[in-house]
Order: sequence, then structure tokens, then C-alpha cells
Amino acid sequence: MTPEHFEILDQIPLGVFILKKNYEVVYWNSVLEDWTHISKKKIIGKKIDSFFPVLRRKKYTARLQMIFEGGAPTIFSSYLHKYIIPIQSQNGNYLTQHTTVTSVPAVDGDAYNALFSIQDVSDLTQRIDGYRDMHTQAVEEIKERIGLEAAMQISKETAEAANKSKSEFLANMSHEIRTPINGVIGMTELMFETDLDSEQQDHMSMIKISADALLDLINDILDYSKIEAGKLMLEPIPFSLRQSVESVVKILTSKAEQKKIDLIVDYPSNIPEYFIGDAGRTQQIVTNFTSNAIKFTKEGQVVIKVAYEVENDSDAQVKIMVEDSGIGIDESNMEDLFDKFTQADASTTRRYGGTGLGLAICKQITELMGGSIGVKSVLEKGSTFWCCLPLEIDTETLALSPSIKKPLKKEHKIFKGLRILIAEDNLINQKVSTKMLEKLGCYVGIASNGLEVLEKLEDEAYDLIFMDCQMPEMDGYEATAEIRRRHGIQGIPIIAMTANAMKGDREKCLEAGMNDYISKPVRRSDLSEKLEQWQLKNDTRGGKKIPKVA
Repeated sequence: MTPEHFEILDQIPLGVFILKKNYEVVYWNSVLEDWTHISKKKIIGKKIDSFFPVLRRKKYTARLQMIFEGGAPTIFSSYLHKYIIPIQSQNGNYLTQHTTVTSVPAVDGDAYNALFSIQDVSDLTQRIDGYRDMHTQAVEEIKERIGLEAAMQISKETAEAANKSKSEFLANMSHEIRTPINGVIGMTELMFETDLDSEQQDHMSMIKISADALLDLINDILDYSKIEAGKLMLEPIPFSLRQSVESVVKILTSKAEQKKIDLIVDYPSNIPEYFIGDAGRTQQIVTNFTSNAIKFTKEGQVVIKVAYEVENDSDAQVKIMVEDSGIGIDESNMEDLFDKFTQADASTTRRYGGTGLGLAICKQITELMGGSIGVKSVLEKGSTFWCCLPLEIDTETLALSPSIKKPLKKEHKIFKGLRILIAEDNLINQKVSTKMLEKLGCYVGIASNGLEVLEKLEDEAYDLIFMDCQMPEMDGYEATAEIRRRHGIQGIPIIAMTANAMKGDREKCLEAGMNDYISKPVRRSDLSEKLEQWQLKNDTRGGKKIPKVA
């Protein structure tokens, strides 16, 4: 925008000013002169923060930096951001402002300036007068609107029915696919513990990779459906960010080693380890970035970097970056990269696979957490995907951290003599669960439905039940309710082991009287963890074996 254009900005009823990247004022319109009593002559050529220091706060500078780089427009509201330019009305109150900031090309070179347009939305008198003038016309249109509202109600009910059908379909699809995946993944895990030659190991690895890819696809679809339905909830808890990043490396190391790619973590020592946030969703974002980086890198390295800026004693902006030396992304494809079902181009889908949902989910999660997400890339040189998350520093855990030691990696604990009842109608999953539990030293009984569970408990004593939810004749919910009716809630622990993995399934199991929940596919480590957890709980009730339920 050239100085000749500035005269136009004096004709609009908005406060308008333009900043250079160094925060120098390039333009200041007459509306702002009237509002602030600061003349153009006095402020143009000066740094804006010498008049309004608020613009140097971190919550503004990060977003303005994107504008100076030619990023998308951003909006600041007085309700959320106080006052960009504090302006008092005659009654002493501050104007309620709606501020839009847009990138405009600078006169000198390729740089961008930031154009601020400030709208005074505090005075609604004219708008209210307009509404009154429209009242008469509105009355005349009531009959037409009644018909329109009826049509809208029908449309709303149809949409709600469609959403319900979609949710039911996703739930059924998830259950039906997770059930056979449990058998595939479980049997693959068991096969790896047998004597295999190199060719057999290679074949089993391909089976495992394929099953894991199918499971990732199902999880992505379910996550996106939760986001679209507004049912994805965050669970802020104290967690170790360093351990979350290291867990991603452990999960993906073998994948990187197969391609001879170095997987590196750069976590500076001056960054706190413990924060409060959604650990699972944070790790999900880092896992997606890193998995993609490995996928699209032929050789070289992938580096996970962590940086942060302290806002005050307890809040910080944590930036997580994943850099790769891969194929890079053409600039024309980057704009839509975080949209659902989008990849760089069609050939990428054919060559590398994937649904294009992962980055869209990461964007939605990041924004739900109040953060930002982006990418920088050079074609054939590599990419850097990043997210900036507002996290609270966990000062309590941080104070204790010198005494906290990382646990040594443990082998599967042996639970010799523990009597486990499996309620499962699928024959393959019966075999998988039985073999896994027997390798953990357990005695295992099998029931194919809820009625058989009740019969088994009449004849034998068990320490714990792994209960499937969907079974013929009597399902897991009914069987659990009947066990609790006969023997009370303090009886044998019942853990749901089910292919139901939608939002609310865990709560439904607990409401039915079950004690805990794991979703299929189930690995031996999952079973071992639950057995140890509930064995410890039983020990705290007196260290006695649970008596026969009769």
C-alpha cells in the first residue's frame, strides 16, 4: 500500500493505523486522531509501543509476527484482549473495540506491514433504531416466517437424526473392526515370542505394520467424528513433557531404524520438565508430526525440538517442532495442508498412504487447547511442523523432581496362581487372551456369554473377570449387574475388555458396575498392568484372596 492510498482510509468511520515490522507507525488516520487526541505528526515515524506498551505483550507479539510474515488476518476483541488502543468516551468508559489486523505488502521490498482497523461497537443506538424501523415490516412477514421456521425445524430434526445414525454407524464399525484386529495383533505378539526364521519374522512384521496402520485409521476417524460433534474433551493433568517426547521416540524408533534415519530429541536443560495439560493429546500431536516426518524422509534425520517462553510465574508458551530432511512441501500446497482429507498431492497418497486426517486432527486439538499450529518447508530440502501450546508450569511436581527417579524398564510380571475368568464370545479372541494370561502365570477360565459367567462363578472361585460387553444370550452389562445384585459391589473385580471405544463407553461400563475398562486391541502389557493394579488394590483390602462367589 502506497501513501496515495492513505487518503481513502481517512474517509471510513474506523480507526486505522499501519505498523512496520519494527513497530514503527507508518500511518495514523483522522478517526484515531479524534479518539486518542494524538496527531499524525506526533506519532508517525515513532514506535507504537512508546505510546501503547500493551502491544509489546507476548500474547500480541506472537500473533502479530505471523501478520508481518504475510499470514492470515487475525482478530482481537475487547472482551478477550482488553484494549489494543485504550480509548475513553465522554462518560469515562473505554470503547468496546473489534480489531482486525491484516497483512499488507510494504512499499520497500518483500516485507509485510500490519494494518489495524478498529471498530467502535460500544454504541448500539443506531443499530437499535434500525431494529425498531424494521419492526413493522417484521410483523408483516410473520406468516411467511412461521412457514420457514417449520421447514427449519424439519431440517434440524433431519440433521440430528443423520448425526445420530452416523454416530451409531461409527460405533458399530469401530466395534466390528476392533474385534478381528484384536485377534490379529494379539496373535502376532504371541508369534513373535516363538522361534521364527528371518523370513517368518519379516512376514510377521508386515502383518503387525498392516494391523497397526488399520488401527491408526480407525482411531483417526473416531477422533475426527468426536471433534465434529464437539465431544472431544481435554483432560488437563500434571505430566512430564520430556517423558511424553521420549515415549514418542521409543514408539517410533524401530520405524526410523528400518529407514536408517536418525531420530533425535533436543530438549534444553533450562526448560521445565513438568507441566499441566492434556498429556495424551500433546503426545498425539508429537507422534503424528514425527511419524509423518519419518514417512516422508528417505535419509538423514528427524529432530524433535522443544522451546518455550515464560509468560508469568506459572504460564508458558511451549513450542514443539519436528524437523526432517525429507521431500519437503511445495508452497502452493501448504495452505490447505491442515484441512481434513488433504495431502500435498494425489501422488503422495498413492506413494506414501494415509487418509490426510492426521494433521487436521492435530490442528483441531491444538486450537481446542488454545494454541497455534503451522509448517515451514522447502521442496526437496525438508519440513518443520510446529505447534505452540499454552501450558501451565507444574511448580509442585517441579519442586519434587530431584527426588523423582524414572522407573527401570520392567519385564512382564508373573501372576502365578491368579485365577482369571474371560467372558468373550469370539473364539480367536478367547485363544489370544488365554495364551497371554497363561504366559503371565494365570489360571484361565472361559465363558462365551453372560449366562456362562454366572454358571462359572457358581462352581469356581476367580480373582478377576475380563468382561466383553457384546455377547449373545446375556451381554456383559447384564451379567455385571446380576453379579452385583447377587454379591454386592465389593465382590470380584470386573474389567471391561471390549471393542467399544467411543466417547461414553467407559462411563457406561462403570455405571453398569464394572471396576475398570480397556479397549481392544489388547496387548499383554495392558493385561499385566491391570492385573498388577487390581492385585494391589485387593492386597490393601487385607491381603486375602477373594473368596469363592457362590
